Amino acid sequence: MRSTSSVLQKAILAPAVAVALIAVGPLAGGTAWSQTSYAVLGAHVSHNQVRDANDGNFLGGVHGELRPIPMLGLNASVDFRSDEQFDVQMGTTNAALHVRTVPITLSGKLYLPIAPVVTPYGMVGAGWYHQVFDYSSDLEALGLRDHDETTFGWHVGLGANLNLQPRFGVYADARWIFLDPNRSVDSQTSDQVKNFDFNSMNVQAGVNFLF
Repeated sequence: MRSTSSVLQKAILAPAVAVALIAVGPLAGGTAWSQTSYAVLGAHVSHNQVRDANDGNFLGGVHGELRPIPMLGLNASVDFRSDEQFDVQMGTTNAALHVRTVPITLSGKLYLPIAPVVTPYGMVGAGWYHQVFDYSSDLEALGLRDHDETTFGWHVGLGANLNLQPRFGVYADARWIFLDPNRSVDSQTSDQVKNFDFNSMNVQAGVNFLF
């Protein structure tokens, strides 16, 4: 299993980024988005680290958000795509599982308008994660077969918006994602595959355009 040190480092870094945005907010040259309701479209990049995967990887995506009232946001997002490798130790042989994931998520955000151009927020949401499982030849020899499935997951997070212009802003947040794919495997040799931890830490930053 992968060491949790890198995950912990990101867990510390992401809130620090949000705090930094709050600190520089009063220096930004824009005005707050003061409309009572509006819609937002934008694009983002993120770094995702699955707990037991060998390495983290970067994703890109788009999002849209409705703000029916200033303190509430309803966000939908789609990303393409994360690609993780999991090592499987079988005696002296190192096999591998590759998992490619396309996440589609819905989030509710609660905003705290504590400064003119900065709005911290907390979020909670759910997602549908389409996953493709690609086993190495060593695992296929044990009877495991490549397949795909759609898995439900949920997430919580913290972040902040920085409204630079009347209709343009940026944001950063950290999300903790909880995911448990339904991997149907039977061989005792594949216990490692069944027990992989797919929970992840996601650090995201992007741009917002107000409409």
